Amino acid sequence: MHPLKLLQKLKPWQLWLLSIFVAIVITETIVSEMELLLTNEITNADLITGLVASVFASSVIAGITLYFLKQIAATKLQLESELLAIIEAEPECVKLLNNKGIVLRMNPAGLAMIEADSPDQVIGKSVEGIILPAYRKAFNELMQRVFAGFSGNLEFEIQGLKGGYCWLDTHAVPLRDESGNITALLAVTRNITARKLSKSALQHSESLLSSTLNATDEGILVVAENGEILSANQRFSELWQIPEQLRSSAEDAKLLAHVLDQLIDPDAFIAEVQRLYNSDEESQDYLHFKDGRVFSRFSRSLNIDGQRARIWCFKDITAESKTQANLAEREEIYRAIVTQANEAITLIDTEGLRFVEFNDAACQGLGYNREEFARLSINDIQPKLSAKTIPGKTINNFETLFRRKDNSQCTVSVSFKGIQLHNRTFIVAIWHDITNRHQAEQANQRFGRLLQSSFNEIYLFDANTLHFIQVSQGALRNLGYSASEMEQLTPLDIKPLFTPASYTELTVPLRNGQMELQQFETLHKRKDGTIYPVEVRLQFMDGEAPAFLTIIQDITRRKKSESALAESNKLLQTIIDTSPMRVFWKDTDLRYLGCNPVFAQDAGLTYPSELIGKDDTQLSWREQAELYRNDDFQIMSSGQSKLFYDEPQTKPDGTLMWLRTSKVPLRNTDNEIIGVLGIYEDITEYKLSEQALRDSEFFLKESQLIGRMGGWRADLANNVSLWTEGVYAMLEMPLDYHPNNADILNFYLPESRERVQQKIDNLIATGESFTLEVQVQTSSGNIIWAELRGFPHYAHGRIDYLMGTIQDITQRKRIEDELDQHRHHLQDLVHSRTLELADAKETAEAANSAKSTFLANMSHEIRTPMNAPFWGLPICSVKKSKLPNNTPNYLK
Repeated sequence: MHPLKLLQKLKPWQLWLLSIFVAIVITETIVSEMELLLTNEITNADLITGLVASVFASSVIAGITLYFLKQIAATKLQLESELLAIIEAEPECVKLLNNKGIVLRMNPAGLAMIEADSPDQVIGKSVEGIILPAYRKAFNELMQRVFAGFSGNLEFEIQGLKGGYCWLDTHAVPLRDESGNITALLAVTRNITARKLSKSALQHSESLLSSTLNATDEGILVVAENGEILSANQRFSELWQIPEQLRSSAEDAKLLAHVLDQLIDPDAFIAEVQRLYNSDEESQDYLHFKDGRVFSRFSRSLNIDGQRARIWCFKDITAESKTQANLAEREEIYRAIVTQANEAITLIDTEGLRFVEFNDAACQGLGYNREEFARLSINDIQPKLSAKTIPGKTINNFETLFRRKDNSQCTVSVSFKGIQLHNRTFIVAIWHDITNRHQAEQANQRFGRLLQSSFNEIYLFDANTLHFIQVSQGALRNLGYSASEMEQLTPLDIKPLFTPASYTELTVPLRNGQMELQQFETLHKRKDGTIYPVEVRLQFMDGEAPAFLTIIQDITRRKKSESALAESNKLLQTIIDTSPMRVFWKDTDLRYLGCNPVFAQDAGLTYPSELIGKDDTQLSWREQAELYRNDDFQIMSSGQSKLFYDEPQTKPDGTLMWLRTSKVPLRNTDNEIIGVLGIYEDITEYKLSEQALRDSEFFLKESQLIGRMGGWRADLANNVSLWTEGVYAMLEMPLDYHPNNADILNFYLPESRERVQQKIDNLIATGESFTLEVQVQTSSGNIIWAELRGFPHYAHGRIDYLMGTIQDITQRKRIEDELDQHRHHLQDLVHSRTLELADAKETAEAANSAKSTFLANMSHEIRTPMNAPFWGLPICSVKKSKLPNNTPNYLK
């Protein structure tokens, strides 16, 4: 290594030691030469040469030593200046404290942090006064630790000189002198108030979330993929009746056993849980408890810090389920009453007099099906009626004529009454067909005339000779004989099935008084030889001229009707056998007398005949047998029908289906109850869809309220706007507020209002959807940021209304502003540090250039002996020179 570079690395005290050593060597050399001169071992010339060399060497050493001492002092001053500049520019507090906590020095950032306007307010004073009492002990312990030679950290809160509070995080280390003694505490402190507030806000948010979860009506459980319970709210324990001891034991197996023991079907519960843990599928189903409770269960997969988990939400819907079932049952009963009523019942809209609702009797009585009748108005069946003559009044037994589909007319008795529904007037119209009664009345009138004119088949014949005495016009007309011809005939002449003996046998009980009336069916033969069936009522009239009175009824039509009835019964059986509705009937012991094929299939049987003689306990739905039997006994004992109610049934494969059942008492011709007749249809899909729709509406509503989000709809034609509850909550408006399209714009601040109007105009003109961040003022005066989205809704190829969402993004905007401020601060800091490094670089380059110049000069001076006297400046001259006041003591 070069000697000059080696000297540069020496410390000041090492340079002094080297100078003293060289001086001692030179002194010893001079003394030795003097001794040699005295002993004549050297000449005077040699002595002078040696002295000159010694003086020259001493001067060189002294010059070098002095140069390096000046360089060291200058370098140290420069470093101290640079360090001071860095400390002064440091954005964090840098301070020096003595062991009493007295401030020795503090940079401007520190003064600003404690709200000091100048160093005079702080220097020489204890820092303990601004530290809140709760943290003073910890701060003193930190000082003791530092002055014991250790470093340390502490977070504490202070109150500034102007009364402001802030949180500080300080890192303190001992400051030592050259001897290694601790002279002060050096601390770097940063303001962590924002971090503390964020942490406090996070804790508050977590506390709020926890309180919300515990206050919700749903039991919430979060379980990891391995089965570990991650979280559960208080409501979960309440719903599942989990004891506190079991809840706090963290024994998942016992907890699961406790849950399963309450369910009717624990196997299905476990199977569904295991299935869902292998997928990301959402699930919604229902749980039935042994104690009669019903829960809705919703599940969704989660990803928590890269770990798969699943959230379960349970809600007790027992009351809602029972209420819905009761409402549905009542509605079906009312609907069944209306549907099954023999009278026509209709609801008519006064605007156009069209039928809004009607039962089967209304349309079937006039020969229409339901689709055809729904297109009719009251004027299509009675043109003389109008809206002016019927609303608001009840007209009982008002008889009029209605026109049937085949254009025939029927006589009806009508009752009208006006009612108000949803601020509109409707008409309830009830009528029944009195055509038969009307015809019967007319028939009675005609019957009187017929009796008078004897146009019926009424025969009076002699009891002894059997010759006809008198015959009605009806008989003559039907048989084709004249009155004189009939007088020559007897009943045997027109009754081909009878012989004299058989007819005598028939009349004997009447003659003997054993019977008052002999009724039978036989055949009559007309004059033209044609035969027709008749029903005969034969009476004996005793007296002086005994005779028989016979009233004959031509039963040709009845026979045809009986034949038609047989065909109808056969058709009815075919309909029952092919109907998708399940039909069954039981005897009074509740054993099956018959059913249609589809019912037999539900029971797991092939043919309806296999069901005969069995009861419900012998079929696949044995679990519901007691329920069915109780209903059947109640119907038979009360004689009242039970219509359109829902009940469960277990299928042969073990799955559960829902039925909509109607049961009526089965009666014989004497009106005695001989069993139960029932029908039902499978409504499982309807029940599931109905529940899914209610749950979807509920979760959508709750999600909007939790997420500070809502939906809106603007009707362009009617200038009406509709909001969801989320919008009312966001704008702090009451739910009974009904805005129009113009009112909505008043909630936006002027700058946002103009942009919203432009976007809406463009949406209406082009159909282009938009997303816009706007400022909104709530009803209480709060100004929030919101994200507004708008979409068109088309009908018949044009936009009929606008729709969209609005979400409160105030918190997001606040975070974005804070991040932007931090970004600008970081850019300023980097720029400042870059300038400082550039200055330091220029200083270092200047020092390096000075060093090179000095070395060049030294090399020249050493090679030029005449400059030696100038190098040998007495050291004392250095001591008398004036040094700066801040020059360290060891240089003075």
